[in-house]
Amino acid sequence: MNIPLLIVMLYIICLVLISAFSVKLVNKKTMGFLLANRSWPWYMVAFMLTGLAVGGASTVGTAQQAYESGLAAGWYDAAWGIGALLMGIFGAARWRKMRVTTIPEMLGIYYTPSARIIGVIMQFLIVITVTCLQFVAGGALLSSMLPQYFTLFSGMLLTAVVFVSIALIGGLWAGGLANLVNVIIIWIGVTVGAIASWSFAGGTETICSILPKTIDYFSLFEGLGFGVLLGWFIVMGTMTFTMQGVTQVGFAARTPGHARWGFIVGAIMMAPLGFFSAYIGIAAKAMYPAIESVKALPTIIMNTDPWIAGLTLSGLWAADISTGVALLLSAATLLEKDIYEWSLESKGKSVSPEKSFKLSRFLVLIIGIIGFFMALKATSILKVLLTGLTLCAPFTIIFLFTTYLPKFCKKQAAFWTILAGGLIIVLWIVLPETHIVPHPIYLEWVVTLPLFIVLNLVMKQPMNTVILKEE
Repeated sequence: MNIPLLIVMLYIICLVLISAFSVKLVNKKTMGFLLANRSWPWYMVAFMLTGLAVGGASTVGTAQQAYESGLAAGWYDAAWGIGALLMGIFGAARWRKMRVTTIPEMLGIYYTPSARIIGVIMQFLIVITVTCLQFVAGGALLSSMLPQYFTLFSGMLLTAVVFVSIALIGGLWAGGLANLVNVIIIWIGVTVGAIASWSFAGGTETICSILPKTIDYFSLFEGLGFGVLLGWFIVMGTMTFTMQGVTQVGFAARTPGHARWGFIVGAIMMAPLGFFSAYIGIAAKAMYPAIESVKALPTIIMNTDPWIAGLTLSGLWAADISTGVALLLSAATLLEKDIYEWSLESKGKSVSPEKSFKLSRFLVLIIGIIGFFMALKATSILKVLLTGLTLCAPFTIIFLFTTYLPKFCKKQAAFWTILAGGLIIVLWIVLPETHIVPHPIYLEWVVTLPLFIVLNLVMKQPMNTVILKEE
């Protein structure tokens, strides 16, 4: 059992060294810390995006869902990949041309200050929700795979300390460089883990003979149903356009072209990994039918060869760390750019580069602490994550109309559309009677899209005209 722990410790040391190196690239500048000086080539965008996508939810969460619902859970990563591909084709270059740093900043430029304010609130809620789930996934991994060293609480705490430290030390540069290593480890770890679980469980036929007959665990659709799976694709296709953590990767690209191709290549890199994680979850269901579902993946991996277990654990934990760093930085960017700097600029005051940089790092620390305590209350990873991400729907509708039909858009429409999207999620959570569809994303689109169109038809004041800046 010491071998997996040793491998994880070596991995942590590697991440710390990468973060220390990235300090020179940041050079104590806010733009370097939060946006890597907008200097990334396409492959840095691709690796950072893949690391962001294939986090704890895409590995531990997918295996947890597969433990309960079968191979259909693997569509989660595929949905992520399709969303990233759509963003690469239709959105990444357009976002990068705007030269904004946050989504609420775009709302403030094109629409109203009130739209920017509600945009900050909603985007922060989205990002902090996904961030807290990375603590849950990391803690579940360490406590299940190294139970003699970690409880769920201490595993979550170590996860928090590591990726908050990486973000604090080297910002987005540290996350990007770490993901050059992380994505390779993730691919190796998850692939080896799937093969090892197949061998350990005695092959697919043996697994099938042991599994309960309530559902076909190897069906690509039966376990979850078409309505839920379609909802996943709609959620991810929506989220990739307007979640701050995702778009910020594109904002850091060298040019619009690098942003576009980074997203396209990243989509290809991430798409297959969910099915590998799902297979591990199914094998765990056959071998350990009485464990907590969130521990499906780590439990079965730790019963294989210790070197394989250590490599897989590092790969899965790498997925968690890579996502957490990007999310922490995107949350800090929202607060620093859309509250601190905006409030000073609105009063005619200049922004101090030194104070801005220090505040960015302080915010990373505070957000990490908040996310940790939120994580103590989180349970089902994918369920919570996919509910939170539906808040991106009104933002995506606004973005697409703003970039493709700007003359149609009216100044006040954005605020009311975002507010309606937030109210839908509140009602979904507190009133079970609203569950008339398989997933809240359907309600988001059915309500907010017509609302945005109607508002633009009845309102008269056009949105602000801003020429996109070619670079």
